[in-house]
Amino acid sequence: MANTKSAKKRVRQTIRKTARNRSHKSQVKTALKKAYGMIQEGSEDAADKLKDSVVEAVSIVMKAASKGVLHKKTAARRVSKLTQALNSVVTGKSAPVSDDAAKKTTAKKKSTAKKKTAAKKKVGAKKKKKAAGRKKKSN
Repeated sequence: MANTKSAKKRVRQTIRKTARNRSHKSQVKTALKKAYGMIQEGSEDAADKLKDSVVEAVSIVMKAASKGVLHKKTAARRVSKLTQALNSVVTGKSAPVSDDAAKKTTAKKKSTAKKKTAAKKKVGAKKKKKAAGRKKKSN
């Protein structure tokens, strides 16, 4: 627990800021979920309602970014995905997804997994060498 007066004050401030940030994050999640739900349900007939819900969600996300609750690039990414989903419904086209991008991500995952196992093997070999060296010294 905090001992000094200033440390106690910082604890109180952190509690207040955490509660405020939690509230803003919750608003962001709710707005995005509502907008994505309307996009999935909606058709071209209800384009005005869709646009209104997306505009509201974008506003909430950008406010959270300006207050420091979300990182600016995270907010931009979420807004981009939301508008892309809206545009795909309004224009009637599916969102462009590249097969090459999917292949690259799976290849990256495989290569990192191989690197991790190779590193584990190296560490295991080093430990065995050390243990063998200790046995020789003790004999």
